[in-house]
Amino acid sequence: MSSRRHMPRVAKRDTKQEVFLASIDLFAERGFRDVSVRDIARAVGIKPSSIYNHYASKERIMDDMLDYYLERMAKFQQRLYDANAEITADQDLLILLDQVALVYDPSEVDLMYKLTRIVHHEQFHFQKAAEALIGEGYRLYVDAHIKCFDRLSELGLITGTAHNKAYGELYARLSLTFATQFLHPEIEPTIDNQSELYGFVNQLVISYE
Repeated sequence: MSSRRHMPRVAKRDTKQEVFLASIDLFAERGFRDVSVRDIARAVGIKPSSIYNHYASKERIMDDMLDYYLERMAKFQQRLYDANAEITADQDLLILLDQVALVYDPSEVDLMYKLTRIVHHEQFHFQKAAEALIGEGYRLYVDAHIKCFDRLSELGLITGTAHNKAYGELYARLSLTFATQFLHPEIEPTIDNQSELYGFVNQLVISYE
């Protein structure tokens, strides 16, 4: 019997995924235009020519990033809609506001901070980035937040609906702009930082209501 049968299988390297993730790190830190294909290849540990086995250009990497970002935004919207359906009148308002504010999955917070920073930097150069921040993607994201406050109004947890549009816009914008507070690579945003910021806003909403 051949000894090969007893050798452990070596996991196949997903070079395209490595290129994608390395590019996110580099674009978030230095900006799209200040990162070369050679820089990406060096970060992954492959030859620059090998990048083209997976992406036709650096722009195609960015395009994939923006597609991923818009897909995640859509999932966050659905998460808000799902949470709305489970709200009951006997729940604590502060806890519910936290649910509206912190829609990122804890396992992807770091990745989403980096992508949000990239999207903000590139909104004037890539149409999909603009869509996420001021276009249809953003409008749907805001609408999902507004509907959360509409649901709180329906259950009598907040007073009336006059301020729901403003609340929805505020919470959606905060979640999208949080990462831009940390433009310096040596400062790393965390979920605790964001929780502290929203905690302050939540208290303002509660005191107003």
